[in-house]
Amino acid sequence: MARLTADLKPIEQFYKFGNPQKEILRHCLSLEMAGVESVLINTGDGFEPSRSRLLEIVKDTLNIGLTVETEAGEQWIEALQEIKPSMVIFNYDDSRYEEYSGFVTRLQVKDILVAFRIKDNVEYVKKAARLKSDYIILDCGPYCDTESMNKEVEELNKIAKISSLGKKLSMGVIASGEFNKRKLKRLHDTGAVEEFILELRFFSESLLYGYGTAVWNIRSTLI
Repeated sequence: MARLTADLKPIEQFYKFGNPQKEILRHCLSLEMAGVESVLINTGDGFEPSRSRLLEIVKDTLNIGLTVETEAGEQWIEALQEIKPSMVIFNYDDSRYEEYSGFVTRLQVKDILVAFRIKDNVEYVKKAARLKSDYIILDCGPYCDTESMNKEVEELNKIAKISSLGKKLSMGVIASGEFNKRKLKRLHDTGAVEEFILELRFFSESLLYGYGTAVWNIRSTLI
């Protein structure tokens, strides 16, 4: 069964005023108890010592994975080498190719996995492979947003094609999007991806039922 990662962006937006660290940690602990394999936290724009400290606390407190997404530069790479999250995600940008090459090496020698968010384009998959990325992350928004069955099949085939190439190039494949249960299961059953990043839809359901039930609902859908 595919792994589940909870992207904490909706939680951070809710607690963006004041000091959110205590609340974010509380939600991380609740998500761990609910059964997700990892939580995802974004570094934000620019280096902030308080943000770095939050990541350290989460990493030291949880017994599940910490995934960190960043667009920042040198200071964050140095900090992440010390924090040692399970995975670091970059949003692939052609103009930063050479910079990424150095970042990937420095993170991987610390046993940190690296992933790139890419467009559904064969060339971007190849570029991620040349950078020795461990994973690619596919934006499944177009698939999630489809309204007709024909369009859904078309988008599903695109994902399968990109996934197949990624695996041939020795990269794992992660799916990100606002999946409803039917589309989540349909994509899962193709075997195209090994991990799902849960976004706003998951947290909205959690408000009604709690994290434990929301995660169980997803697990039962994937069986």
